[in-house]
Amino acid sequence: MDKKTALLTLLKNSFWITDAVKLKIIDRLDNLTEDQIDEIGQFLAIERDFMLANEDQILDRTQKILEIIGNDVTENPDSEI
Repeated sequence: MDKKTALLTLLKNSFWITDAVKLKIIDRLDNLTEDQIDEIGQFLAIERDFMLANEDQILDRTQKILEIIGNDVTENPDSEI
């Protein structure tokens, strides 16, 4: 897998980068230098490693938040809080 494809895969799964920023990165991808691609890719890889290392705790805390605010949010994700 080349670096651009790997970056796109990591970017697609990123939680910390907003959709607007993701679109900007995708739009500029062909004009980024190798170093810029590496820098973004390294950040996304760190994020992925963090999420995998803390997956159980993240899921547990997410479940507790959903219990606090009520399960109706998961049943109707388009509703406003």
